[in-house]
Amino acid sequence: MSGGQDDERAGGRAGRASDPGGAPLVTRRWLLAAGGLSAASLLAGCRTGAGSGSAGSAGSVSPDVSAPGGGEPGGTVTGSRQAAAAATATAVEAPGDPGLAGDPFRLGVASGDPWPQSVVLWSRLAPDPTAADGGLGVLAERDVELAWDVAVDEGFSAVAASGRAVAAAAHGHSVHVEAGPLTPDAWYFYRFRVGGWTSPVGRTRTAPGADHDPTRLVLAACSCQHWEFGTYVAHRHLAAEQVDVVLWLGDFIYEGPAGAGTVRSHPAEEAADLASYRRRYALYRSDADLQAAQASAPWVVVWDDHEVQNNYAGPLPADGTDPVGFDARRAAAYQAWWENQPVRLPPPEGSAYAVYRDLAWGRLAHLVMLDGRSARSPQVCGGGAGDACDELADDTRTMLGVEQERWAADAFGRAAANGAIWTVLGNQTALADLSVPVGRRPTTLFDQWDGYPGARRRLLDASQRAGVANLVALTGDLHCSIAADLTVDGVTYGSELLAASVSSVFAPDLGSLFELGMSLLSHVKLANTRNRGYLRAELERDEARFQFRHVADATDAASGITTTSQWLLRSGTPGLQRG
Repeated sequence: MSGGQDDERAGGRAGRASDPGGAPLVTRRWLLAAGGLSAASLLAGCRTGAGSGSAGSAGSVSPDVSAPGGGEPGGTVTGSRQAAAAATATAVEAPGDPGLAGDPFRLGVASGDPWPQSVVLWSRLAPDPTAADGGLGVLAERDVELAWDVAVDEGFSAVAASGRAVAAAAHGHSVHVEAGPLTPDAWYFYRFRVGGWTSPVGRTRTAPGADHDPTRLVLAACSCQHWEFGTYVAHRHLAAEQVDVVLWLGDFIYEGPAGAGTVRSHPAEEAADLASYRRRYALYRSDADLQAAQASAPWVVVWDDHEVQNNYAGPLPADGTDPVGFDARRAAAYQAWWENQPVRLPPPEGSAYAVYRDLAWGRLAHLVMLDGRSARSPQVCGGGAGDACDELADDTRTMLGVEQERWAADAFGRAAANGAIWTVLGNQTALADLSVPVGRRPTTLFDQWDGYPGARRRLLDASQRAGVANLVALTGDLHCSIAADLTVDGVTYGSELLAASVSSVFAPDLGSLFELGMSLLSHVKLANTRNRGYLRAELERDEARFQFRHVADATDAASGITTTSQWLLRSGTPGLQRG
Protein backbone atom coordinates (compact mmCIF):
# COMPACT_ATOMS: atom_id res chain seq x y z
CA MET A 1 0.00 0.00 0.00
CA SER A 2 1.18 3.50 -0.73
CA GLY A 3 0.66 4.35 2.93
CA GLY A 4 3.08 1.56 3.81
CA GLN A 5 3.85 -0.30 6.98
CA ASP A 6 4.91 2.78 8.88
CA ASP A 7 1.58 4.45 8.20
CA GLU A 8 -0.25 1.30 9.25
CA ARG A 9 1.59 1.14 12.55
CA ALA A 10 1.04 4.81 13.08
CA GLY A 11 -2.53 4.21 12.51
CA GLY A 12 -1.91 -18.82 -22.31
CA ARG A 13 -6.01 -18.53 -20.81
CA ALA A 14 -8.45 -19.57 -18.65
CA GLY A 15 -15.39 -21.88 -19.71
CA ARG A 16 -17.68 -22.48 -17.48
CA ALA A 17 -16.90 -23.26 -13.89
CA SER A 18 -17.53 -26.97 -13.61
CA ASP A 19 -19.31 -28.49 -10.64
CA PRO A 20 -16.38 -29.51 -8.48
CA GLY A 21 -18.02 -32.65 -7.15
CA GLY A 22 -16.80 -32.36 -3.59
CA ALA A 23 -15.37 -30.07 -0.95
CA PRO A 24 -11.79 -28.88 -1.27
CA LEU A 25 -9.27 -31.09 0.48
CA VAL A 26 -7.14 -28.81 2.55
CA THR A 27 -6.03 -28.72 6.18
CA ARG A 28 -7.55 -30.96 8.80
CA ARG A 29 -8.78 -27.98 10.86
CA TRP A 30 -10.67 -26.53 7.91
CA LEU A 31 -12.05 -29.90 6.91
CA LEU A 32 -13.43 -30.50 10.37
CA ALA A 33 -15.12 -27.12 10.23
CA ALA A 34 -16.54 -27.79 6.78
CA GLY A 35 -18.18 -31.08 7.77
CA GLY A 36 -19.06 -34.10 5.66
CA LEU A 37 -15.51 -35.45 5.68
CA SER A 38 -14.05 -38.80 4.83
CA ALA A 39 -11.39 -40.56 6.88
CA ALA A 40 -9.08 -40.35 3.89
CA SER A 41 -9.47 -36.58 3.87
CA LEU A 42 -8.60 -36.30 7.54
CA LEU A 43 -5.48 -38.38 7.10
CA ALA A 44 -4.33 -36.62 3.93
CA GLY A 45 -1.57 -34.73 5.69
CA CYS A 46 -0.43 -37.55 8.02
CA ARG A 47 2.48 -39.97 7.84
CA THR A 48 1.46 -43.17 6.80
CA GLY A 49 3.10 -40.15 -14.82
CA ALA A 50 3.01 -38.90 -17.46
CA GLY A 51 5.37 -36.02 -17.18
CA SER A 52 7.46 -34.51 -14.44
CA GLY A 53 10.13 -31.96 -13.82
CA SER A 54 10.41 -28.31 -13.07
CA ALA A 55 8.18 -25.53 -14.31
CA GLY A 56 8.78 -24.08 -17.75
CA SER A 57 10.52 -20.85 -18.59
CA ALA A 58 9.01 -17.42 -18.91
CA GLY A 59 9.74 -17.53 -22.61
CA SER A 60 7.83 -20.76 -23.18
CA VAL A 61 4.10 -20.77 -23.66
CA SER A 62 1.43 -23.38 -23.30
CA PRO A 63 -1.28 -23.93 -25.86
CA ASP A 64 -3.22 -21.16 -24.12
CA VAL A 65 -0.84 -19.03 -22.12
CA SER A 66 1.75 -16.45 -22.96
CA ALA A 67 4.57 -15.34 -20.75
CA PRO A 68 7.08 -12.87 -22.16
CA GLY A 69 7.45 -14.21 -25.71
CA GLY A 70 6.32 -17.08 -27.86
CA GLY A 71 3.21 -19.12 -28.57
CA GLU A 72 1.93 -22.37 -30.02
CA PRO A 73 -1.38 -23.78 -31.24
CA GLY A 74 -4.24 -24.12 -28.81
CA GLY A 75 -5.74 -27.31 -27.43
CA THR A 76 -9.37 -28.29 -27.84
CA VAL A 77 -12.13 -29.71 -25.72
CA THR A 78 -15.60 -30.67 -26.81
CA GLY A 79 -18.60 -32.42 -25.37
CA SER A 80 -20.10 -32.24 -21.91
CA ARG A 81 -20.18 -29.39 -19.40
CA GLN A 82 -17.23 -30.87 -17.50
CA ALA A 83 -14.48 -32.63 -19.36
CA ALA A 84 -14.04 -36.18 -18.17
CA ALA A 85 -10.68 -36.48 -16.47
CA ALA A 86 -8.84 -39.48 -17.84
CA ALA A 87 -7.17 -41.88 -15.38
CA THR A 88 -4.44 -43.49 -17.45
CA ALA A 89 -1.37 -43.59 -15.22
CA THR A 90 0.06 -45.59 -12.35
CA ALA A 91 1.47 -43.89 -9.28
CA VAL A 92 5.25 -44.10 -9.18
CA GLU A 93 6.98 -45.52 -6.15
CA ALA A 94 7.92 -42.90 -3.57
CA PRO A 95 11.64 -42.33 -3.02
CA GLY A 96 12.95 -43.68 0.28
CA ASP A 97 13.18 -41.45 3.33
CA PRO A 98 16.49 -39.55 3.00
CA GLY A 99 16.64 -38.94 6.74
CA LEU A 100 13.90 -36.40 7.38
CA ALA A 101 13.49 -35.36 11.02
CA GLY A 102 9.71 -34.98 10.71
CA ASP A 103 6.84 -34.21 8.37
CA PRO A 104 8.46 -32.26 5.50
CA PHE A 105 5.13 -30.89 4.20
CA ARG A 106 4.31 -28.50 7.02
CA LEU A 107 4.10 -25.55 4.59
CA GLY A 108 1.31 -27.25 2.66
CA VAL A 109 0.79 -27.55 -1.08
CA ALA A 110 -0.42 -25.27 -3.84
CA SER A 111 -1.11 -25.29 -7.57
CA GLY A 112 -1.14 -22.55 -10.15
CA ASP A 113 -1.03 -21.22 -13.71
CA PRO A 114 -3.53 -23.74 -15.14
CA TRP A 115 -3.24 -24.60 -18.82
CA PRO A 116 -5.59 -26.90 -20.73
CA GLN A 117 -3.34 -29.95 -20.38
CA SER A 118 -1.22 -29.19 -17.32
CA VAL A 119 -0.99 -27.31 -14.05
CA VAL A 120 1.94 -26.38 -11.81
CA LEU A 121 2.14 -28.21 -8.47
CA TRP A 122 4.13 -26.70 -5.62
CA SER A 123 5.45 -27.56 -2.19
CA ARG A 124 8.49 -26.67 -0.09
CA LEU A 125 10.11 -29.02 2.39
CA ALA A 126 10.38 -27.75 5.96
CA PRO A 127 9.98 -30.18 8.89
CA ASP A 128 10.51 -27.16 11.18
CA PRO A 129 9.48 -23.97 9.34
CA THR A 130 10.80 -21.73 12.14
CA ALA A 131 14.34 -23.13 12.01
CA ALA A 132 17.03 -21.42 9.96
CA ASP A 133 17.51 -24.60 7.90
CA GLY A 134 13.81 -25.47 7.83
CA GLY A 135 14.52 -28.36 10.17
CA LEU A 136 16.28 -30.28 7.40
CA GLY A 137 19.53 -30.72 9.34
CA VAL A 138 22.04 -32.71 7.32
CA LEU A 139 19.72 -32.49 4.30
CA ALA A 140 19.91 -28.70 4.20
CA GLU A 141 22.65 -28.79 1.56
CA ARG A 142 21.31 -31.80 -0.33
CA ASP A 143 18.63 -32.16 -2.99
CA VAL A 144 15.63 -34.32 -2.05
CA GLU A 145 13.68 -36.38 -4.57
CA LEU A 146 9.88 -36.60 -4.27
CA ALA A 147 7.05 -38.41 -5.98
CA TRP A 148 3.97 -36.53 -7.11
CA ASP A 149 0.55 -37.76 -8.14
CA VAL A 150 -2.51 -36.26 -9.83
CA ALA A 151 -5.75 -38.21 -9.61
CA VAL A 152 -9.38 -37.93 -10.58
CA ASP A 153 -10.54 -38.93 -7.10
CA GLU A 154 -9.49 -37.89 -3.61
CA GLY A 155 -8.52 -41.45 -2.71
CA PHE A 156 -6.03 -41.61 -5.63
CA SER A 157 -7.49 -44.85 -6.98
CA ALA A 158 -7.72 -43.29 -10.45
CA VAL A 159 -4.33 -41.70 -11.13
CA ALA A 160 -4.10 -39.39 -14.15
CA ALA A 161 -0.39 -38.50 -13.95
CA SER A 162 2.51 -39.33 -11.66
CA GLY A 163 6.24 -38.78 -11.62
CA ARG A 164 9.27 -37.70 -9.64
CA ALA A 165 10.73 -34.25 -9.09
CA VAL A 166 13.61 -32.77 -7.14
CA ALA A 167 13.33 -30.29 -4.29
CA ALA A 168 16.65 -28.57 -4.85
CA ALA A 169 18.68 -27.18 -1.95
CA ALA A 170 19.64 -24.22 -4.13
CA HIS A 171 15.95 -23.37 -4.43
CA GLY A 172 15.08 -23.58 -0.76
CA HIS A 173 13.90 -27.19 -1.18
CA SER A 174 10.90 -25.98 -3.15
CA VAL A 175 9.47 -28.06 -5.95
CA HIS A 176 7.62 -26.85 -9.05
CA VAL A 177 6.10 -29.61 -11.21
CA GLU A 178 4.37 -29.14 -14.54
CA ALA A 179 1.92 -32.00 -14.07
CA GLY A 180 0.47 -33.45 -17.24
CA PRO A 181 -0.70 -34.37 -19.75
CA LEU A 182 -4.16 -33.82 -18.26
CA THR A 183 -7.64 -33.40 -19.68
CA PRO A 184 -8.72 -29.82 -20.40
CA ASP A 185 -11.48 -28.28 -18.27
CA ALA A 186 -11.30 -30.90 -15.52
CA TRP A 187 -10.90 -31.02 -11.74
CA TYR A 188 -8.17 -33.09 -10.09
CA PHE A 189 -6.57 -33.90 -6.74
CA TYR A 190 -2.81 -33.93 -6.15
CA ARG A 191 -0.21 -34.80 -3.53
CA PHE A 192 3.52 -35.32 -2.94
CA ARG A 193 5.21 -38.33 -1.30
CA VAL A 194 8.64 -39.15 0.09
CA GLY A 195 9.55 -42.08 2.32
CA GLY A 196 6.63 -42.65 4.69
CA TRP A 197 5.40 -39.07 4.39
CA THR A 198 2.47 -37.90 2.27
CA SER A 199 1.58 -34.23 1.82
CA PRO A 200 -1.86 -32.75 2.38
CA VAL A 201 -4.08 -33.29 -0.64
CA GLY A 202 -4.75 -30.31 -2.89
CA ARG A 203 -7.53 -29.71 -5.37
CA THR A 204 -6.86 -28.15 -8.74
CA ARG A 205 -8.13 -27.91 -12.27
CA THR A 206 -7.10 -27.36 -15.86
CA ALA A 207 -8.29 -24.55 -18.12
CA PRO A 208 -10.62 -25.12 -21.05
CA GLY A 209 -9.08 -25.40 -24.49
CA ALA A 210 -8.64 -22.46 -26.82
CA ASP A 211 -11.71 -23.24 -28.95
CA HIS A 212 -13.96 -24.11 -26.03
CA ASP A 213 -16.95 -21.83 -25.31
CA PRO A 214 -17.40 -22.14 -21.56
CA THR A 215 -20.36 -20.41 -19.98
CA ARG A 216 -18.93 -19.51 -16.56
CA LEU A 217 -15.69 -18.70 -14.75
CA VAL A 218 -15.58 -18.00 -11.01
CA LEU A 219 -12.58 -16.02 -9.78
CA ALA A 220 -11.47 -14.72 -6.43
CA ALA A 221 -9.11 -11.76 -6.17
CA CYS A 222 -7.15 -10.96 -3.03
CA SER A 223 -3.97 -9.31 -1.76
CA CYS A 224 -2.21 -7.74 1.22
CA GLN A 225 -2.01 -10.20 4.11
CA HIS A 226 0.08 -8.44 6.73
CA TRP A 227 0.76 -11.12 9.36
CA GLU A 228 0.83 -8.68 12.25
CA PHE A 229 -2.49 -6.95 11.63
CA GLY A 230 -4.92 -9.86 11.66
CA THR A 231 -5.68 -13.52 11.25
CA TYR A 232 -6.22 -15.17 7.89
CA VAL A 233 -9.88 -15.95 8.55
CA ALA A 234 -10.66 -14.53 5.10
CA HIS A 235 -8.63 -17.38 3.62
CA ARG A 236 -10.67 -19.90 5.58
CA HIS A 237 -13.81 -18.58 3.89
CA LEU A 238 -12.08 -18.34 0.52
CA ALA A 239 -11.22 -22.05 0.74
CA ALA A 240 -14.94 -22.82 0.99
CA GLU A 241 -15.91 -20.66 -2.01
CA GLN A 242 -14.93 -23.37 -4.52
CA VAL A 243 -13.79 -20.89 -7.15
CA ASP A 244 -12.08 -21.93 -10.36
CA VAL A 245 -9.03 -19.68 -9.99
CA VAL A 246 -7.63 -17.35 -7.32
CA LEU A 247 -5.81 -14.23 -8.50
CA TRP A 248 -3.22 -13.10 -5.95
CA LEU A 249 -2.42 -9.45 -6.64
CA GLY A 250 0.57 -8.81 -4.41
CA ASP A 251 1.95 -8.35 -0.89
CA PHE A 252 2.02 -12.05 -0.03
CA ILE A 253 4.49 -11.18 2.75
CA TYR A 254 5.44 -7.97 4.51
CA GLU A 255 9.14 -7.44 4.92
CA GLY A 256 9.31 -5.18 7.96
CA PRO A 257 10.51 -5.99 11.49
CA ALA A 258 8.21 -6.67 14.41
CA GLY A 259 5.87 -3.86 15.41
CA ALA A 260 4.31 -3.05 18.74
CA GLY A 261 0.77 -3.85 19.81
CA THR A 262 0.00 -6.15 16.88
CA VAL A 263 -2.33 -9.14 16.63
CA ARG A 264 0.61 -11.49 16.05
CA SER A 265 4.26 -10.68 15.65
CA HIS A 266 6.88 -10.66 12.93
CA PRO A 267 10.48 -11.60 13.75
CA ALA A 268 12.57 -8.75 15.11
CA GLU A 269 14.66 -8.60 11.93
CA GLU A 270 13.56 -7.02 8.65
CA ALA A 271 13.64 -9.42 5.70
CA ALA A 272 16.46 -8.17 3.50
CA ASP A 273 18.47 -11.18 2.26
CA LEU A 274 17.66 -14.63 0.94
CA ALA A 275 17.75 -16.38 4.31
CA SER A 276 15.47 -13.83 6.00
CA TYR A 277 13.02 -13.71 3.08
CA ARG A 278 12.80 -17.50 3.17
CA ARG A 279 12.06 -17.40 6.90
CA ARG A 280 9.38 -14.75 6.36
CA TYR A 281 7.62 -16.89 3.73
CA ALA A 282 7.83 -19.90 6.04
CA LEU A 283 6.14 -17.89 8.79
CA TYR A 284 3.31 -16.78 6.53
CA ARG A 285 2.89 -20.18 4.94
CA SER A 286 2.64 -21.85 8.34
CA ASP A 287 -0.89 -20.44 8.68
CA ALA A 288 -3.49 -23.20 8.33
CA ASP A 289 -6.13 -20.96 6.76
CA LEU A 290 -3.73 -19.74 4.07
CA GLN A 291 -2.76 -23.35 3.37
CA ALA A 292 -6.45 -24.22 3.05
CA ALA A 293 -7.08 -21.50 0.49
CA GLN A 294 -3.99 -22.42 -1.52
CA ALA A 295 -4.97 -26.08 -1.62
CA SER A 296 -8.56 -25.38 -2.71
CA ALA A 297 -7.97 -24.15 -6.29
CA PRO A 298 -5.17 -23.08 -8.64
CA TRP A 299 -3.69 -19.64 -7.97
CA VAL A 300 -2.29 -17.16 -10.48
CA VAL A 301 0.20 -15.05 -8.53
CA VAL A 302 1.93 -11.73 -9.10
CA TRP A 303 3.82 -9.54 -6.66
CA ASP A 304 3.75 -5.94 -5.48
CA ASP A 305 6.17 -4.00 -3.27
CA HIS A 306 6.25 -5.71 0.13
CA GLU A 307 7.71 -8.87 -1.37
CA VAL A 308 10.85 -6.70 -1.55
CA GLN A 309 10.47 -3.31 0.17
CA ASN A 310 7.55 -0.97 0.73
CA ASN A 311 7.03 1.43 -2.21
CA TYR A 312 10.22 0.57 -4.09
CA ALA A 313 10.28 1.56 -7.75
CA GLY A 314 12.15 -0.66 -10.21
CA PRO A 315 15.87 -0.61 -9.37
CA LEU A 316 15.52 2.11 -6.74
CA PRO A 317 14.81 1.56 -3.05
CA ALA A 318 12.21 3.70 -1.33
CA ASP A 319 14.46 4.52 1.62
CA GLY A 320 17.28 6.17 -0.33
CA THR A 321 19.82 3.43 0.41
CA ASP A 322 22.55 2.32 -1.99
CA PRO A 323 20.98 1.12 -5.31
CA VAL A 324 23.84 -1.39 -5.76
CA GLY A 325 23.05 -3.04 -2.46
CA PHE A 326 19.36 -2.85 -3.26
CA ASP A 327 19.94 -4.75 -6.50
CA ALA A 328 21.23 -7.70 -4.46
CA ARG A 329 18.25 -7.40 -2.15
CA ARG A 330 15.84 -7.47 -5.09
CA ALA A 331 17.56 -10.56 -6.50
CA ALA A 332 17.25 -12.34 -3.15
CA ALA A 333 13.61 -11.30 -2.73
CA TYR A 334 12.69 -12.42 -6.25
CA GLN A 335 14.29 -15.82 -5.69
CA ALA A 336 12.44 -16.30 -2.41
CA TRP A 337 9.19 -15.26 -4.12
CA TRP A 338 9.69 -17.82 -6.88
CA GLU A 339 10.59 -20.52 -4.38
CA ASN A 340 7.33 -19.97 -2.54
CA GLN A 341 4.80 -19.61 -5.36
CA PRO A 342 3.16 -22.12 -7.76
CA VAL A 343 4.24 -20.25 -10.88
CA ARG A 344 5.10 -21.52 -14.34
CA LEU A 345 8.29 -19.49 -14.50
CA PRO A 346 11.99 -20.32 -14.34
CA PRO A 347 13.94 -19.41 -11.22
CA PRO A 348 15.26 -15.84 -11.45
CA GLU A 349 18.87 -15.12 -12.25
CA GLY A 350 19.43 -11.76 -10.64
CA SER A 351 17.14 -8.77 -10.33
CA ALA A 352 15.90 -8.62 -13.94
CA TYR A 353 12.90 -10.93 -13.80
CA ALA A 354 9.68 -10.88 -15.84
CA VAL A 355 6.64 -12.31 -14.06
CA TYR A 356 3.87 -10.84 -16.25
CA ARG A 357 1.91 -13.39 -18.25
CA ASP A 358 -1.54 -14.03 -19.71
CA LEU A 359 -3.85 -17.02 -19.56
CA ALA A 360 -6.98 -17.74 -21.57
CA TRP A 361 -10.10 -19.50 -20.32
CA GLY A 362 -11.46 -20.70 -23.63
CA ARG A 363 -13.29 -17.92 -25.42
CA LEU A 364 -14.91 -16.63 -22.26
CA ALA A 365 -12.07 -14.74 -20.61
CA HIS A 366 -8.46 -13.69 -21.05
CA LEU A 367 -6.43 -12.99 -17.91
CA VAL A 368 -3.62 -10.46 -18.31
CA MET A 369 -1.40 -10.45 -15.21
CA LEU A 370 0.66 -7.28 -14.91
CA ASP A 371 3.79 -6.39 -12.95
CA GLY A 372 3.55 -2.73 -12.04
CA ARG A 373 6.47 -2.72 -9.63
CA SER A 374 9.77 -4.10 -10.86
CA ALA A 375 10.29 -1.88 -13.93
CA ARG A 376 8.47 1.33 -13.01
CA SER A 377 9.96 4.81 -13.06
CA PRO A 378 10.63 6.46 -9.71
CA GLN A 379 7.76 8.20 -7.98
CA VAL A 380 7.59 11.96 -8.37
CA CYS A 381 6.14 14.89 -6.44
CA GLY A 382 7.74 13.62 -3.25
CA GLY A 383 5.99 10.23 -3.40
CA GLY A 384 3.21 9.10 -1.12
CA ALA A 385 0.16 11.37 -1.39
CA GLY A 386 -0.12 15.09 -1.95
CA ASP A 387 -0.62 17.84 -4.49
CA ALA A 388 0.05 17.03 -8.12
CA CYS A 389 3.22 18.53 -9.60
CA ASP A 390 4.51 19.35 -13.07
CA GLU A 391 6.59 16.13 -13.23
CA LEU A 392 3.39 14.11 -13.65
CA ALA A 393 3.13 15.45 -17.21
CA ASP A 394 6.32 13.63 -18.28
CA ASP A 395 4.93 10.95 -20.59
CA THR A 396 8.26 9.12 -20.79
CA ARG A 397 7.69 7.80 -17.27
CA THR A 398 6.44 4.23 -17.14
CA MET A 399 4.63 1.95 -14.74
CA LEU A 400 5.32 -1.30 -16.62
CA GLY A 401 8.56 -0.67 -18.50
CA VAL A 402 8.90 -0.50 -22.27
CA GLU A 403 9.04 -4.27 -22.84
CA GLN A 404 6.00 -5.00 -20.72
CA GLU A 405 3.99 -2.20 -22.33
CA ARG A 406 4.68 -3.82 -25.70
CA TRP A 407 3.81 -7.24 -24.30
CA ALA A 408 0.53 -5.96 -22.80
CA ALA A 409 -0.52 -4.60 -26.19
CA ASP A 410 0.22 -8.02 -27.70
CA ALA A 411 -1.77 -9.73 -24.91
CA PHE A 412 -4.74 -7.49 -25.68
CA GLY A 413 -4.36 -8.51 -29.29
CA ARG A 414 -4.41 -12.19 -28.35
CA ALA A 415 -7.56 -11.68 -26.28
CA ALA A 416 -9.33 -9.91 -29.14
CA ALA A 417 -8.15 -12.42 -31.75
CA ASN A 418 -9.51 -15.30 -29.70
CA GLY A 419 -12.84 -13.54 -29.25
CA ALA A 420 -12.60 -13.38 -25.45
CA ILE A 421 -15.78 -11.90 -24.01
CA TRP A 422 -14.01 -10.58 -20.88
CA THR A 423 -10.47 -9.24 -20.67
CA VAL A 424 -9.37 -9.24 -17.04
CA LEU A 425 -6.33 -7.33 -15.81
CA GLY A 426 -4.64 -8.74 -12.72
CA ASN A 427 -3.26 -5.45 -11.47
CA GLN A 428 -1.39 -4.29 -8.36
CA THR A 429 -2.22 -0.59 -7.85
CA ALA A 430 -5.37 1.42 -8.57
CA LEU A 431 -5.78 2.02 -12.31
CA ALA A 432 -8.82 4.29 -12.05
CA ASP A 433 -8.27 8.01 -11.60
CA LEU A 434 -8.60 8.56 -7.85
CA SER A 435 -7.15 12.09 -7.81
CA VAL A 436 -9.41 14.33 -5.76
CA PRO A 437 -10.03 17.80 -7.22
CA VAL A 438 -9.46 19.92 -4.14
CA GLY A 439 -7.35 23.04 -3.90
CA ARG A 440 -5.23 24.44 -6.69
CA ARG A 441 -3.99 21.01 -7.77
CA PRO A 442 -5.60 17.57 -7.30
CA THR A 443 -4.62 15.49 -4.31
CA THR A 444 -2.92 12.44 -5.81
CA LEU A 445 -1.66 9.01 -4.72
CA PHE A 446 1.70 8.87 -6.46
CA ASP A 447 2.36 5.16 -5.93
CA GLN A 448 -0.84 4.27 -7.81
CA TRP A 449 -1.40 4.67 -11.56
CA ASP A 450 -2.40 8.27 -10.78
CA GLY A 451 1.32 8.88 -10.37
CA TYR A 452 1.89 7.58 -13.93
CA PRO A 453 -0.95 9.11 -15.98
CA GLY A 454 0.86 8.87 -19.32
CA ALA A 455 1.53 5.17 -18.79
CA ARG A 456 -2.11 4.64 -17.81
CA ARG A 457 -3.32 6.32 -20.96
CA ARG A 458 -0.98 4.20 -23.10
CA LEU A 459 -2.25 0.98 -21.49
CA LEU A 460 -5.92 1.88 -21.92
CA ASP A 461 -5.38 3.12 -25.46
CA ALA A 462 -3.63 -0.17 -26.29
CA SER A 463 -6.68 -2.09 -25.07
CA GLN A 464 -8.96 0.06 -27.21
CA ARG A 465 -6.76 -0.26 -30.31
CA ALA A 466 -6.73 -4.03 -29.92
CA GLY A 467 -10.51 -4.07 -29.76
CA VAL A 468 -10.77 -6.04 -26.54
CA ALA A 469 -14.24 -6.57 -25.19
CA ASN A 470 -15.27 -5.70 -21.66
CA LEU A 471 -12.04 -4.66 -19.95
CA VAL A 472 -12.10 -5.28 -16.19
CA ALA A 473 -9.22 -4.55 -13.83
CA LEU A 474 -9.05 -6.54 -10.58
CA THR A 475 -6.70 -4.73 -8.24
CA GLY A 476 -5.16 -4.90 -4.76
CA ASP A 477 -2.73 -2.79 -2.69
CA LEU A 478 -4.93 -0.02 -1.22
CA HIS A 479 -6.41 -2.09 1.66
CA CYS A 480 -9.93 -1.06 0.76
CA SER A 481 -12.80 -1.99 -1.55
CA ILE A 482 -13.47 0.25 -4.54
CA ALA A 483 -15.83 -0.07 -7.50
CA ALA A 484 -15.08 2.41 -10.28
CA ASP A 485 -15.20 2.91 -14.00
CA LEU A 486 -11.99 3.46 -15.98
CA THR A 487 -12.84 6.83 -17.42
CA VAL A 488 -10.25 9.20 -18.93
CA ASP A 489 -11.25 12.49 -20.60
CA GLY A 490 -14.86 11.35 -20.82
CA VAL A 491 -14.04 8.00 -22.43
CA THR A 492 -14.94 4.85 -20.46
CA TYR A 493 -12.47 2.09 -21.28
CA GLY A 494 -13.77 -0.45 -18.77
CA SER A 495 -14.23 -0.90 -15.04
CA GLU A 496 -12.14 -1.67 -11.98
CA LEU A 497 -12.80 -3.43 -8.70
CA LEU A 498 -10.27 -3.21 -5.86
CA ALA A 499 -10.39 -6.20 -3.55
CA ALA A 500 -10.16 -5.53 0.17
CA SER A 501 -7.00 -6.69 1.90
CA VAL A 502 -6.95 -10.06 3.65
CA SER A 503 -5.64 -8.55 6.89
CA SER A 504 -3.68 -5.34 6.20
CA VAL A 505 -5.36 -2.23 7.57
CA PHE A 506 -6.11 1.05 5.84
CA ALA A 507 -4.06 3.98 7.11
CA PRO A 508 -5.48 4.74 10.58
CA ASP A 509 -7.65 7.82 11.00
CA LEU A 510 -7.67 8.49 7.25
CA GLY A 511 -10.43 6.11 6.14
CA SER A 512 -13.36 8.52 6.47
CA LEU A 513 -11.43 11.30 4.75
CA PHE A 514 -10.48 8.99 1.87
CA GLU A 515 -14.08 7.82 1.45
CA LEU A 516 -15.25 11.42 1.43
CA GLY A 517 -12.76 12.25 -1.30
CA MET A 518 -13.90 9.29 -3.38
CA SER A 519 -17.52 10.44 -3.06
CA LEU A 520 -16.56 13.54 -5.06
CA LEU A 521 -15.65 11.41 -8.11
CA SER A 522 -18.60 10.49 -10.34
CA HIS A 523 -16.86 7.43 -11.80
CA VAL A 524 -16.21 5.93 -8.34
CA LYS A 525 -19.32 4.02 -7.28
CA LEU A 526 -18.07 2.66 -3.93
CA ALA A 527 -15.19 3.16 -1.52
CA ASN A 528 -15.03 1.14 1.70
CA THR A 529 -11.90 1.34 3.87
CA ARG A 530 -13.38 -0.40 6.91
CA ASN A 531 -13.60 -4.08 5.93
CA ARG A 532 -11.13 -6.87 5.17
CA GLY A 533 -11.76 -9.79 2.83
CA TYR A 534 -11.61 -10.52 -0.91
CA LEU A 535 -13.53 -10.16 -4.16
CA ARG A 536 -15.56 -12.90 -5.83
CA ALA A 537 -16.19 -12.53 -9.57
CA GLU A 538 -18.56 -14.65 -11.64
CA LEU A 539 -18.02 -14.18 -15.37
CA GLU A 540 -20.68 -15.43 -17.77
CA ARG A 541 -21.23 -14.73 -21.43
CA ASP A 542 -23.78 -11.97 -21.04
CA GLU A 543 -22.80 -10.49 -17.69
CA ALA A 544 -20.30 -10.48 -14.87
CA ARG A 545 -21.17 -10.19 -11.17
CA PHE A 546 -18.80 -9.05 -8.46
CA GLN A 547 -19.24 -9.53 -4.73
CA PHE A 548 -17.22 -7.81 -2.03
CA ARG A 549 -16.86 -10.55 0.57
CA HIS A 550 -15.96 -9.06 3.94
CA VAL A 551 -15.24 -10.68 7.29
CA ALA A 552 -16.76 -9.18 10.42
CA ASP A 553 -13.41 -8.91 12.22
CA ALA A 554 -10.08 -9.90 10.70
CA THR A 555 -8.51 -10.12 14.16
CA ASP A 556 -10.95 -12.92 15.11
CA ALA A 557 -10.03 -16.31 13.63
CA ALA A 558 -13.67 -17.42 14.04
CA SER A 559 -15.18 -14.40 12.30
CA GLY A 560 -18.03 -14.87 9.85
CA ILE A 561 -18.23 -13.42 6.36
CA THR A 562 -20.91 -11.56 4.42
CA THR A 563 -21.39 -10.03 0.98
CA THR A 564 -21.54 -6.30 1.69
CA SER A 565 -21.92 -5.06 -1.88
CA GLN A 566 -22.66 -6.54 -5.32
CA TRP A 567 -21.90 -5.08 -8.73
CA LEU A 568 -22.89 -6.00 -12.28
CA LEU A 569 -21.38 -5.50 -15.71
CA ARG A 570 -23.34 -6.36 -18.85
CA SER A 571 -21.32 -7.50 -21.83
CA GLY A 572 -21.06 -4.70 -24.36
CA THR A 573 -22.42 -2.06 -21.98
CA PRO A 574 -19.70 0.01 -20.25
CA GLY A 575 -20.17 0.98 -16.64
CA LEU A 576 -20.72 -0.78 -13.33
CA GLN A 577 -24.24 -1.15 -12.00
CA ARG A 578 -25.36 -2.21 -8.54
CA GLY A 579 -26.15 -5.91 -8.71
